Amino acid sequence: MLPALWNLRHGPCPTGMEAMDVEEEPGEEPGEEPWERNVRRRVEALRATTPGLSPDLVRVVLGAIDTGDAKDACRTVSAWCATDTNHRQACLDAGPVFAALSAAIFTANAPTLVPNDARANFNALCKRIADYESGLLTLSSQPVADALIRPFVRAAIQHDPVDAMQFATTFRTSRPLMREAVKIDGLALQFGFQTDVELCKLAVESTGLALEFVARPLREQRSDITLRAVQQNGLALQFALEPVIFNDEVLFAAVRQNGRALMYASQWRSGDYDLVMEAVKNKGGALVWAALPLRDNESIVRAAVANDGYAIEYASLRLHTDEDIRAVARAQIRYSA
Repeated sequence: MLPALWNLRHGPCPTGMEAMDVEEEPGEEPGEEPWERNVRRRVEALRATTPGLSPDLVRVVLGAIDTGDAKDACRTVSAWCATDTNHRQACLDAGPVFAALSAAIFTANAPTLVPNDARANFNALCKRIADYESGLLTLSSQPVADALIRPFVRAAIQHDPVDAMQFATTFRTSRPLMREAVKIDGLALQFGFQTDVELCKLAVESTGLALEFVARPLREQRSDITLRAVQQNGLALQFALEPVIFNDEVLFAAVRQNGRALMYASQWRSGDYDLVMEAVKNKGGALVWAALPLRDNESIVRAAVANDGYAIEYASLRLHTDEDIRAVARAQIRYSA
């Protein structure tokens, strides 16, 4: 028997796969994905159906699969085969093994990239994962069949979650994949899980404007989700709903992040001195959405032009011609030029 290479395992084995020589059905963890469970079963079945399959190779592949990442499984197999002369020879003679591994990890939908060479085809499929991850390939530019293969979809998510989930419609119900997607780009929330509080929070923390896709009841009842959104992008206030949009913490967080968010509160809070002051200190041009009395307020206008000299265009006629205010505006414009 070839030596066991436990050091090649990437990460712990959460499902108790250490005793690989035991013929019992492994237990299923509550959070385990069907892909992991199905791949594990297929690879385990290879021991009985594929003569010459080393138990050590089974063991390390299953260990990698337990991380939930096909890329790790590919890396593990490559490392195992390169360990020594015995392993290299075993892999050269293991065409049926690599054919079976390809079917197990990439499913029967996987394309044949290298005909008549199972090991080269397996390696090419593994490289395809890297190509999706880097953006060299995208699901929008490849055959539809690739969007049915979880390792390709997961890799594509790393580069462009929105493109990936737009085309990988089969996986929109996969919470683990959607969780990865919204953490990278919250706009992926448009494809599902819009009532899932945790995923909504992750989405808006990543991309504030993803608030648009949060289910209406959550936007109406969960001020914490809207608050996270406007803290990431103040302009997400445009997607806030009553009564949350009237929440002072939400409003102030929005204008402090982006003063232009004042435009979405101007109908009822444009005359609020404190709110307008925070807005113009962040974006002087927000003065345009202030109520007329505040555009004639020296403190407000001075703060606005100190941030953006061109904001003087929105000041009242009286302050527009005030020499002190104009001097502050000119100084800001010269400094920023």
